Amino acid sequence: FAYGYPTGMNFATKCPDTLIVVDNMVCGNVKGLATALPDTSECAQIFSVRMVDDQSKNYTFRLDDSFVSGAKVAPYTLTVKDPRQPAIGVVKILSRSGRSITKTYNYIPEQLTATPTLINFGTIAAGDTLCRSITLTNPGSVPVTVKSLRIKLAQKEFFIKPGNFPITIDPKSSASVEVCASAFEQKETTVIDSVLAELSCYDQPIAELRVRSEKPKVFITDVNFGEVPVNTERKLNVDIKNVSDKVDVVLTAIDNWSDKQHFLRTENLNFPITLKAGETYTFQVVYNP
Repeated sequence: FAYGYPTGMNFATKCPDTLIVVDNMVCGNVKGLATALPDTSECAQIFSVRMVDDQSKNYTFRLDDSFVSGAKVAPYTLTVKDPRQPAIGVVKILSRSGRSITKTYNYIPEQLTATPTLINFGTIAAGDTLCRSITLTNPGSVPVTVKSLRIKLAQKEFFIKPGNFPITIDPKSSASVEVCASAFEQKETTVIDSVLAELSCYDQPIAELRVRSEKPKVFITDVNFGEVPVNTERKLNVDIKNVSDKVDVVLTAIDNWSDKQHFLRTENLNFPITLKAGETYTFQVVYNP
């Protein structure tokens, strides 16, 4: 009888082959093609292509469905799972002869921060425009290319001042851009949107925007003429106050009262009248019982 202690078996086929890999990386995503050479040799074949999982992270590996063990070419791809995070992919290609080649792919994402991250333009009057600066900083280790800035929801109240895009920000460096808000109509609702930075590989939200306009609000005083003798005119002041603390009011007309027999006329009403925030305008009403 016989016994033995096998410690390993080598099924490699002796062959003077060579492995080469041609690949291309865009935003961390890799398209690779492994080839066994020479073309004229039947024994030059690819046995396997795989990603070494315990040495890789943030990558999804896919070997082309057309590949079968023994083929001369093996197309494969690596796709970054989260383009905002670093990724490393280690791919090992093995030939039938036992030769191997290992490719390591490193993806370092662009990083961009903004100050401030919230711009509240507050309340502005219809027709007015207010601009604020945003400082863009690159805290990472690779240059950042900002292709453009855009308003995410395209709210008409916000716009970005034209800049020399694309701009490149070196590591640990900063650049400033201006974002503006306009009020096109008088309404009391707050308009909310945000600024997106288009980077080389993904869009980065950088700042929230808020603005509101205010409806014109005026207070008109009451007037008590008291006891007035018949056929005697009495003139008293009436105040119109702009009770807003931020918005100007433009008066273009007044709806006169229905009793024109006794309330004869108004004086000192020269339209249009502009009342600044908190300002009061005085005119006169003439009464005759």
